[in-house]
Amino acid sequence: MSEKIYMNQNIVNVELLALNEDKDILRFKFEDEQIDVNLNSSLCQNDLKAVFVRLIQMLLEGDVYLQFSPEDDYNRRMYIEVCEEYIKDLNRELVSTKEKIVNELL
Repeated sequence: MSEKIYMNQNIVNVELLALNEDKDILRFKFEDEQIDVNLNSSLCQNDLKAVFVRLIQMLLEGDVYLQFSPEDDYNRRMYIEVCEEYIKDLNRELVSTKEKIVNELL
């Protein structure tokens, strides 16, 4: 679940987990819902679009930070490293996008 840090700033927890041997899931836990992105599915881009829409909506209300953590027993090191880097990049993009939003509203 996402947590409010202070007024208008949210942390969204992002977890990497395996549902079974062929489903690696990147789970975005928002305050009122979670969005699972099946990294092994050809449809994962559609799920990521839903995540992006939600993050942009949240940026309009305040700052957003994604906090990544693999499930304790998750052992696919390559997925961990790629997802960790992806979330870092996404956090940088969120900051940049927030700055653009603020500058255009001023």
